[in-house]
Amino acid sequence: MLDVLGLEPDDERVYRALLGRPNSIAKLLSDQLDLPHAHVDKALSRLVEWGLVTRSAGEQFTAAPPAMALGALISQRRDGLRMAEHALVTFAE
Repeated sequence: MLDVLGLEPDDERVYRALLGRPNSIAKLLSDQLDLPHAHVDKALSRLVEWGLVTRSAGEQFTAAPPAMALGALISQRRDGLRMAEHALVTFAE
């Protein structure tokens, strides 16, 4: 469902898992989701980069509230689409 925002399937699975288990570590998520540790690490890195997940000093991860985090991501995508539409109009003229 969140692939339209640029999330890969593993990203979404990890994010959803963190919504139900705040302060989880990568190993626990890997076991819970039956995903290779490398896939979970990659997903966590991407989620942290996009502001959907925060990392504590103890290597624990917590999902940001969906309304806040996903709302910001949707706004960014919407702004990008508006810029593309503007470019299309400019090209057409």
